[in-house]
Amino acid sequence: MWGYYGDSHKGYCIGFKTQSLKNLIAIHPLPVEYVSEYPNIQPSEDPNSIDDYLCLMRSKSDSWKHEKEWRFIKQDLGNKKVYYNSDDVEEIVLGSLMSEIDQNEIITYCKKEFPNVKIYKATLHEQKFELKKDLIV
Repeated sequence: MWGYYGDSHKGYCIGFKTQSLKNLIAIHPLPVEYVSEYPNIQPSEDPNSIDDYLCLMRSKSDSWKHEKEWRFIKQDLGNKKVYYNSDDVEEIVLGSLMSEIDQNEIITYCKKEFPNVKIYKATLHEQKFELKKDLIV
């Protein structure tokens, strides 16, 4: 997923502790449902029902099923900041093509703000079509 969401391997990923993330946004993760057609949504008689909303938010083309994605969905979270502290973070993974300048800036920041968090660099596996994480800090 680095190619899609991690700025073509130049970005970074924050790995949160699962329980901390659940506490931060107060909802459990839901697996994405990979489908070949758009969901057929029927208006509900209950104006407070979120079933249709959840169906839409959890649906994704089955061409992406290799992602095995889970989503945290919470109403009324748009345009709001979620604050967390270093105890909520498990790891930081730097993209395999991240510039050295960006890498050094993130490492310096993390050493100060997240001193107990492990920092990894994603690298290409020598024999497989996958990435591995190498501990750097």
